[in-house]
Amino acid sequence: HGGAAPAGIAAPKLTGAAMAAAAKSMDDKAADFTLKDLKGNTVSLSQFSGKYVLLDFSATWCPPCNDSIPKLQELHNNALYREKGLVILAVYAEDTDKVAGHMKDNGASYTVVIDSEKKASSSYLVRSFPTFFLIGPDREKLGQGMGKHGIDPLVNKFKKAVGIK
Repeated sequence: HGGAAPAGIAAPKLTGAAMAAAAKSMDDKAADFTLKDLKGNTVSLSQFSGKYVLLDFSATWCPPCNDSIPKLQELHNNALYREKGLVILAVYAEDTDKVAGHMKDNGASYTVVIDSEKKASSSYLVRSFPTFFLIGPDREKLGQGMGKHGIDPLVNKFKKAVGIK
């Protein structure tokens, strides 16, 4: 067949505001990652496409992280939130057994993945724990929160987005 350019090559030239918007939309996309959960199953952020993911970067040795576990568990247990597509996904860069014991001791049953090479935390530029992100159904970053009060504003954004009063 003729000399048609491969798909994506003949993209229109973006200028000014359009270029800035395109760059921003790339930054606003949450980086996908694939990690193992506490049972050794593979979990990717992209598998939650169409859902809202409350992403929690935490550590077992971090008091504010541990203070937020009951809150995350409460969100995970909320049937309405689950029905509206909320998923809790925690990322720990520590030993699997240590984290598994810690989550069990704290009564947490939401999904926890192990980021042993810190790939996910570095792609999200995590500098302190806990750091939370609300990821939307199209994998857009809807918000970021830090510290033990970082969850509530993100939950409010989720509720607003799905029409929960």
